[in-house]
Amino acid sequence: AVIFDATFSAFLFCFFGLHLNFAMTNQTSIETGRRYFKYKLSIRHNLESVFGKDHRLWICPLYGNGPHGDGVHWLTRSGIWEGDENEIGMKELEGIQKAIKGSNGMEVV
Repeated sequence: AVIFDATFSAFLFCFFGLHLNFAMTNQTSIETGRRYFKYKLSIRHNLESVFGKDHRLWICPLYGNGPHGDGVHWLTRSGIWEGDENEIGMKELEGIQKAIKGSNGMEVV
């Protein structure tokens, strides 16, 4: 039983580490072999895009305030939003950019 428990614990530890790395680099298992990650921002912003803006709710499976953006358009490493600007209104896009600029001081183009 001890050997099984140790093996299972090691497996879960590796599984948790792999998925924590995915969250910190803002990637999925499909993107594992790539060298360039276009959604990789800072570790804090990557975790916020996965778990939401409220750090207190990260440990709980609650929606809270949600991530930046609308869930369809995501900020890329180059500082632009991926997605069709015609789908998202320009006023909405400007509002999202102002909200992000206000929360982290970074300029979003």
